[in-house]
This record gives sequence, C-alpha cells and structure tokens, in this order.
Amino acid sequence: MWNTIRTLTNKNSKTTNITEIHVENGHSVTEPKQIADAFNTFFINIGTQLADALPVTNITPESFITPANSSFEIHTVSIEKGFNLLYTIKVSKATGHDKISPKLLKDS
Repeated sequence: MWNTIRTLTNKNSKTTNITEIHVENGHSVTEPKQIADAFNTFFINIGTQLADALPVTNITPESFITPANSSFEIHTVSIEKGFNLLYTIKVSKATGHDKISPKLLKDS
C-alpha cells in the first residue's frame, strides 16, 4: 500500500544503500556481510569507549536534582464511578498502553 501511495504522490524512498565504509584500520569494506559486521562491531564497542572517555568525578547524579516538596496520592474510586466511566468508553477508539481494547472493557 505504501509503495503505491509513494508512487502516486511522487515521493522518493528514504532508503540509503551503503556500498562501502571505512573501518578504523584504514581499510575499506565493500561486502554486505563485512559492512554489517563492521557496524555491529562499532555499536558493540562505542558504549564502552564513550564511558571510558568520561572523566572521573566525585559528583553524584543526585546533586543535579532539585528536591521538590510534593506528594503523589492515588484516590479510591467507587464502583459506581468505575461503571460510569466504563459506560462512556467509545469502543471505536484504539487500545491504550495496556493493550486492552475499549470494546472488551465495555463488554466485560
């Protein structure tokens, strides 16, 4: 479907084909498997390399946080309020983060 839409709207594909990369030792890599392996090696090692480059410090992450004098409380919801909310659910809407369909909630 998207290919047809892109064709009809004259939108070009955003795909980029990589035919050659230069690796650390100065060599060029052109075979698809070697390119994939070079990317894999890079992303396996980059986190450790970046972490090793960070300076040693005695500053804790908590020192960057400003304490707040606030609280969080979950209020009790009555059964009636729950039923009223379920009754007003629009079954044509998409599922939420819980992946439960509105129709299933309402039917239940």
